[in-house]
Amino acid sequence: MNAERVLKQMSWIKRGAAAAAAVWGVYRFRHTRIGTRLFRPDSRRRKRMQEVPRTGAENWDIGTGVAGYVWRAEKPRAALLLTHGWGDYAERYVYQNNRLIPKLVERGISVYAFDLWGCGRSPGAGGAVSVRDSVKDHLAARTKLETEGLPLFFYGHSLGGLITAASLLRRPSRAAGAILASPALLYRVGWKKRLAARVLGWLIPTFYLPQNQTPEDVSRSLTAVPEERRKLEADPLLHDRGLSWVTASDGANVTHESWKKYEQIQTPMLLLHGTADSATTPSGSRKLLEQLGTSDKTIHLVSGGRHSLLDDKDRENTTERMLEWLETRIPAAEKACYSAEAAGHDA
Repeated sequence: MNAERVLKQMSWIKRGAAAAAAVWGVYRFRHTRIGTRLFRPDSRRRKRMQEVPRTGAENWDIGTGVAGYVWRAEKPRAALLLTHGWGDYAERYVYQNNRLIPKLVERGISVYAFDLWGCGRSPGAGGAVSVRDSVKDHLAARTKLETEGLPLFFYGHSLGGLITAASLLRRPSRAAGAILASPALLYRVGWKKRLAARVLGWLIPTFYLPQNQTPEDVSRSLTAVPEERRKLEADPLLHDRGLSWVTASDGANVTHESWKKYEQIQTPMLLLHGTADSATTPSGSRKLLEQLGTSDKTIHLVSGGRHSLLDDKDRENTTERMLEWLETRIPAAEKACYSAEAAGHDA
């Protein structure tokens, strides 16, 4: 009798385990890129997308499923690939972020961008950004841009800075320069925590890490300007529900792998970081400056600056420094681009 009871209990345990494995398998497939395309975004994300008007950008398909955009200059002298930070979205650079995109377009720089997976208008669970997949997206975007025949610059903010740097490591060619603002380059995480994050990032990628920050706490870490904080807190497309395990896992592991290789980067680079940034550490930018292989490297530390420098109190000076840096490098990049084209025709 006892043996029969044990066998019955074992049978129920096996059935329960099989059911749990099936549910987890559906969950994991649902949150792969293939699976995501078979389902509509959750109702909360759909509603948020509808609340924010489009900015008039052309759609730009890079072939990986993310939402892409282009703002073309009338007489383009250069192209810039913009990669926003975690939880942000590209179109915010049109009417916030000190209107960086219109200012670039006015100066003859066409801007190309895409929303990271799980951000803005791209598919995916809110905020569940795989850094490794985003690097592949960045490389795909670069492949399309390299046929444009224009000097190609990069801009990456926060997690977008890490993605841009990792992309440059993967393919250093055809890069006229890069600007990294408040880049998320330095995670002080030991191997045990990286391993745990990797396991959880695979098992439950879209689940959020525990956090005790409110949206108001987040906005205060981004900018000291009350008006800009109110805009950020009211923006329905900004992700505000916490960092997902896949982002934490990929961020920690990609940064750890990349530090051994940054000396390979020969691309001219401008690093911008606020000294009061509590989201990413300025010491990461200083360390990168020391490691870069290029001799054309500059760092500008904004005294008292917080994480979102283009929304912060010194945004005008920060923007002007970026534009001046680009302007001084475009003529030489144009000349190099045209020389490469001529050499190609001669061949």
